[in-house]
Amino acid sequence: MAILKHRNPARYAERLEEFAYLTNVLMAGHSVGGRRLRSVEAAQVAINVCSAGLEYLGEGASGPVAPAPAADRSPIDAATLLTEEPADKLFRVGWRLAHGAASRR
Repeated sequence: MAILKHRNPARYAERLEEFAYLTNVLMAGHSVGGRRLRSVEAAQVAINVCSAGLEYLGEGASGPVAPAPAADRSPIDAATLLTEEPADKLFRVGWRLAHGAASRR
């Protein structure tokens, strides 16, 4: 996100708004242990899920395969993908990966 902020401030602002929206959705509709998520917890979930989607799409994956470790990816590649893909798409891909993995256990 820091590279995106420098490279494309307008797109960075869009992604921040999208992350805020996802955080609010999680606070309103997701619970852990019978309680709603706090704002910091919801933001962390949104970031983690979007990161999983970003890694998966960054590998050009089209099927249910494990993404490459983040250390194997260039931050410039991630910034390019963040420029092209909205946060809600990253979230949907990451959420599907998380739930698909959980259902296969």
